[in-house]
Amino acid sequence: MRENEKNPQPTGIPQPPLGEESNRKIPSWFWLLSFIILSVVVYILVFETGGWRSSVFDATSLFWGYMPKEKPKEKVLQKPQAVAADPMAIGQEQYQAMCAACHQPSGMGMAGQYPPLANSEYVIGSKARLAAILLNGLSGELKINGQNYNGVMPGWKTALNDEKLAAIMTFIRNSWGNHGDKVEASEVKQFREKYGKKEGAWKTTELSTLGE
Repeated sequence: MRENEKNPQPTGIPQPPLGEESNRKIPSWFWLLSFIILSVVVYILVFETGGWRSSVFDATSLFWGYMPKEKPKEKVLQKPQAVAADPMAIGQEQYQAMCAACHQPSGMGMAGQYPPLANSEYVIGSKARLAAILLNGLSGELKINGQNYNGVMPGWKTALNDEKLAAIMTFIRNSWGNHGDKVEASEVKQFREKYGKKEGAWKTTELSTLGE
């Protein structure tokens, strides 16, 4: 036999003898990489899954490699409760806009020109009479608190609705020392139906014919 056939040369990577364990060690970078991957997985499972609650966990997302964060709960805004309108506040606003130029913010009027509303029987007396005056106006000589007045007051039936007229009446009947009942818009509506069809202003001589 040839010499090389008697002593064949080894080929390829040498293998350890059968029955003997390899002394080769796993490199440290492998352990470091494994630790990092494990840490990331644990973090995702603990902090990014919402504790595996069904409201935030979506199993299909595992296929794509992420877990959805819990969606913030939407705040439900409660509708504010309707606040009843203050007739005194509305009446004061309308009085300042429509009446104060003549009767003055103090309600004392102007001597010899515009009669006062404070302590006036025409204000704190009959609601029907006061409503009739506000709706149609008034002209002629009038005596209030010992003073004579002779002028013309315009009517407001086309400029102010029932609610605003009721608010003005309530305001002047309860301001400057006056004390009167609140006037409702439904009352003004009845007064408008009764007196509003009149053409022109009331004469002072007609006031006694108005309802008490």
